[in-house]
Amino acid sequence: MAFEVYDNDPYTGYISWFGVHIVYKGVDYAIQNGYTNARYVYWLINNPYVFQASNTYPDITDDDAVVFLNKNGTHVTVPNSTVIDGSLIVPESILTQALSANCVTGEKILAGSISSDELAAGSVGAEKIAAGAVVADKIAAGTIDSNHINANGITANVITSGQLLTGQVEIVDENGYTKMTGDGMRVYDKNGSLAGHVGWYDSLGTQNATFTRGCDAFDSKGVQYTQNVPRYEYARNPAPIWQDFFDTNTLVEQFLIIIEPQIGMVYNFL
Repeated sequence: MAFEVYDNDPYTGYISWFGVHIVYKGVDYAIQNGYTNARYVYWLINNPYVFQASNTYPDITDDDAVVFLNKNGTHVTVPNSTVIDGSLIVPESILTQALSANCVTGEKILAGSISSDELAAGSVGAEKIAAGAVVADKIAAGTIDSNHINANGITANVITSGQLLTGQVEIVDENGYTKMTGDGMRVYDKNGSLAGHVGWYDSLGTQNATFTRGCDAFDSKGVQYTQNVPRYEYARNPAPIWQDFFDTNTLVEQFLIIIEPQIGMVYNFL
C-alpha cells in the first residue's frame, strides 16, 4: 500500500503523512503517522520508527535521509523529486570553484549578507563604488585622517552646516598675514612677527590688593587714622528732587495757587 501525504493538514501550514515505510539495507521500518509545520522532515537510523522535524537543515549522516520538505503547507517528497529545491542544498556544500564566472548577480545576493569579513583585503577598489554609495554613518570614527584627503580636497562648498573647530585646523588668509588658530586670530607683519592676537589674553592669576600710607591721616570730621589704615567716610546722596507721579495730589501740597480773574494772572507761592 502506498503512503499518503496531505498538504495543509491538519492545519494551514502543516503537512501530514500516513502509512510510510522506510526500507534500508533490507530492513523495512514502519513509520509512525504524524504531522508537522516544520520545514524539514527527516529519518534517522538511530531512531528509525518515527520522523524528526526541524526548521533548520538537519545534521544527518550517510545513513540518514531528508524525506519531506514542507513549503508553507505544501509538501515535496525528496526521494521522488526531480528538481532540487534550494532548501535541500546542504549549507556550504557548493564551493566557489563549482560556480561559473558571473553566475551570481547582485539581485541574487541577500541584502546585508556580505560583510567585510567576506571581502579580501584590497578587493574593492574606489572605481567599483558607486557615487554617493558610502554615507557618513557607514564610516567608522577616526578611520579617515589627513593622509586620505587630497590637497585642496575639501572646499567650502562641501562643508555642511555645523562647526569647523579651529583647534583642528589653521585657517590662513591669502597673503599669510592673518591666521585663525585654536587660540584666536593672529595677525603678523611682513617680517613674520606677531603684530596682534585677538581672542587671547595672559592670565594674571590671583591678585591680592594692598594699601599703604606712610603717616597718620584725618577724615573730614577730624577722626584720625593711623599709618597704613584706609579712611572710609559716608557721603549722603544729593537732596531728593520733587516728582509728581500723578497718583497723589502732591502739586496742591507743594504750591498755593491764587487766580486773579480781574486781571487774568496766576500767582504761585511756595
